[in-house]
Amino acid sequence: MEMISTHSCVSLWFSVLFIIAGVSAIDVFTPAEAFVENGTTATLTCSFKSKEVVSSSASVIWSFLAEGDTQPTSILYYSGGKSFPGSLPQFKSRVEWAGDMNKKDASIRVIQMQFKDNGTFSCDVKNPPDISGQVSITKVRVVMKESPKGDLQSHMESLTPRLVSVMKRIWTCINEAFGE
Repeated sequence: MEMISTHSCVSLWFSVLFIIAGVSAIDVFTPAEAFVENGTTATLTCSFKSKEVVSSSASVIWSFLAEGDTQPTSILYYSGGKSFPGSLPQFKSRVEWAGDMNKKDASIRVIQMQFKDNGTFSCDVKNPPDISGQVSITKVRVVMKESPKGDLQSHMESLTPRLVSVMKRIWTCINEAFGE
């Protein structure tokens, strides 16, 4: 049986520690799900935790995967203090940077949310040397915008006199037709 020397074990142990210490991961966080009213502006939040100071080479890619699609498409790229729109016509001029990298905030705003925006939005942050980590996703559901109660009530009140008038005419016609 071959014996491993103490020196070899110590060298191996330091090699493993060096490899582990050299690998740096970034953690990215988004809400799992968001409900947004049709026609409103949505802020899709994304934050991250990095062991490194945020540098000018830090970058963010936001992507969108429509329901039923299999391949996500970039909708915004952010790096060096500038944002660049993606190529998806659906989001042209509707996506804007809303984050602050120094506060570890990589959020975006989507203006005039539409039902076709239902799908999965993903946030991917890199802060070299923190480049490995999971992309974080938010499932977005665009829902019907609710009318304020006052609008519905005033609409019903405006219909009431017309409805009464129509009902009176119908009653008059019935009376004339059947001779009462």
